[in-house]
Amino acid sequence: MPTVYVMGYVEPKELKLCLEGLTPVVWEDIKTKERYSYLVTILDCIVSVECVLDKFEDTDTFISQLSNRAADMTRLVVDLLAFRRGLGATVYINEFIDPDGKEHRLIHHSGGIKCT
Repeated sequence: MPTVYVMGYVEPKELKLCLEGLTPVVWEDIKTKERYSYLVTILDCIVSVECVLDKFEDTDTFISQLSNRAADMTRLVVDLLAFRRGLGATVYINEFIDPDGKEHRLIHHSGGIKCT
C-alpha cells in the first residue's frame, strides 16, 4: 500500500504543540470503496501526516484532495488542543512527499478570484 506524507507547521510556534501516538483516522471513498488512513503527528509545531492509501494517483486533483483531507484532520486536532488551552492557532500545510520520496511544494490559490 502506498504511503505519502503531508507536511506543514502550526503558528504561533511559541505554542510548542506536541502530539503523537494518536490512532489513525480511516476514511473511505463511498464511490470507489478505496480507503485512506491519516495519522497526524505534531512535534514542536511541525506537522507530519502519514497517509496510507489503497492506491496513489500522481495527479494534481488527487494530491490536492488528499492534502486537503490531511489539513482538515490536522486542523481538527490543533483546534481542540488550542481551544482547551484558550489559545488561537493556525495550521499551514506546505509540502507533499509522494510514495517515491519526492518532495513537492504545495501552493495555495483561489481560482475564483479574478484580477482586473
